[in-house]
Amino acid sequence: MSFVAYLELLEWSGRQWRADKRGAIPGNLPPVFERLGIPEAGWMELLRGFDGRFRRVAGSPESMAQEAAKRGRRYLHGMPTSRAAYGGQSPRSSTDKT
Repeated sequence: MSFVAYLELLEWSGRQWRADKRGAIPGNLPPVFERLGIPEAGWMELLRGFDGRFRRVAGSPESMAQEAAKRGRRYLHGMPTSRAAYGGQSPRSSTDKT
């Protein structure tokens, strides 16, 4: 079973729970990849070499930019990979350089 199929199975399962139970996913909630705003292919690319592409922070381009600003920095390791995964520009290489 592919990872994407596994996530879809988990999501489907969560939608089967009673609404008053922990872990239930409301039926009106969009699918997981739509909620994340990331294409399935982008998610799989993000997972390949995850620990080499990100160090202390991982997330959407916007959340990484916010975290960088909080830390007084303009850049965090992994930002190009995050942009690429969310449908933006391609990363410079298979692992980002700082």
